[in-house]
Amino acid sequence: MEENNTNRPQDNEVRIALDGKRVQDLSPALQDFVESLFPKAKQSDVVKCELCDRYEKPDIRIVVGDEMHFVSLKSGRSKSIHYESIRNLILFLRSLGVSEATQKTLLLFHYGDGTMTGKGETRLSRDDVMEKYKDRIALAMKELNKAKFLRACLKRFVFSGSELRAHSAEFISFGDITTFLTVTKDEVFDFVMRQNYDYIRSAHIGPMLLSPWQRNLDRKEDIEWKREIVHVTWPYLLTDIQKMIKRRGH
Repeated sequence: MEENNTNRPQDNEVRIALDGKRVQDLSPALQDFVESLFPKAKQSDVVKCELCDRYEKPDIRIVVGDEMHFVSLKSGRSKSIHYESIRNLILFLRSLGVSEATQKTLLLFHYGDGTMTGKGETRLSRDDVMEKYKDRIALAMKELNKAKFLRACLKRFVFSGSELRAHSAEFISFGDITTFLTVTKDEVFDFVMRQNYDYIRSAHIGPMLLSPWQRNLDRKEDIEWKREIVHVTWPYLLTDIQKMIKRRGH
């Protein structure tokens, strides 16, 4: 676990607000947050909170009594949920049994230069790439959004990460110390697996959009390395969490 990390001010703000406090001394919003994770918590219980390793999917570890939970914190400031190299992602999809045709299409979409290596002379914009490969992309998305691939990618992108780490997130909490909306891993899986995402044109797996971190059309040397990274976003995460919460008890 990490110590106080000034590079993660929002996560650390939550840690400071929780750590060492009795449940009864927390703000109403933070009491609700803790009680959503620990339904059996007593008002006199002391909360312990630490930052997780920055490379893990959970951002904080919370302990109340002898119970411990790992939470991924999200906010409206960013729609990002995952980064990894395109090569790692292709190897992962290959291990799942994704077809070679779909692997090649993802590489063509990612690099946008007519190659699967990123060495092409002419780099196209996202819109031009989408137009050039629209039929291939549609076929690839049909395969990638099959239940077994969607479930595996949801786990990787949101809860466990692409590296072998000790801890996975059990909850997603959206907000800040003034208000939190919290859902469980099971609620997220149940919601996503029930939806139909055929309406999304771009490269996606479920509600999660795939793109290079930078297409770097101007070939700037200092950001060229970002061209090798897949950036995964969930544009309507807050709206979807609100829907998950609304479904409770139905």
